[in-house]
Amino acid sequence: MIAAQAGGALVRRIGTRRTLASGAACGVVGFILLAVAHHTTGSVVAAGMVVGVAVAFGFAALPAVLLGAVPASRTGIANGINSVFRSVGSSVSSALIGTLLIVKPAKNLAPG
Repeated sequence: MIAAQAGGALVRRIGTRRTLASGAACGVVGFILLAVAHHTTGSVVAAGMVVGVAVAFGFAALPAVLLGAVPASRTGIANGINSVFRSVGSSVSSALIGTLLIVKPAKNLAPG
């Protein structure tokens, strides 16, 4: 929740492109951390938090990008499509994670 508020403030302060770039950089760092240091619960949680910052920055900046890219008469449609695809993406990713956990059970995960 803190990252979402910070993302909104960054959009107002430095603009959408820089906020999206900052979010992308956080995503890269978070996934590198996850790839390199995934042996303890704490390191996985820390990497997940960094990736969460990336997602929050993207969610904060994307509506501004969309609204700036469409005519004023189409802003409601653009925002609605953004919301639908955000929901679909969340649903598909949750299903994918559930599937992966069934295929590769928790017994194969690191203890802790």
